Amino acid sequence: MKTETKAPEQPTKEQIIAWYTEQIEIASLRRDLTALQAEIAKNEAQRMQATVLLAQMQNPVSQNEVEHIVTQNDLDANPELVENGVKVGDKILVSNPEPQVAHEKPEEDEKVRKLKTE
Repeated sequence: MKTETKAPEQPTKEQIIAWYTEQIEIASLRRDLTALQAEIAKNEAQRMQATVLLAQMQNPVSQNEVEHIVTQNDLDANPELVENGVKVGDKILVSNPEPQVAHEKPEEDEKVRKLKTE
């Protein structure tokens, strides 16, 4: 038996042009899709930012208060919390102590350690 091998046919000019036209159309659609996805992500971020802003406006927290989750130690030390129906795990607002300002120069009795550099 004799097997004949045929050389693959060469595409015609019209076939090549059709293939490139299709590839250009696909690339254009991908570009449009990427632009739409970027716009959607931007809009979603703006929506989330607006939601956070609304939540902060509806439930403002004073600068002098911080949120605290109640522990059993808190209830033991503050019986008035129990009287008000506060339970372990509840979130409450507590006064934030004034931040301590660092001394410009350490007091003489305080030891200052310096790191050695090599």
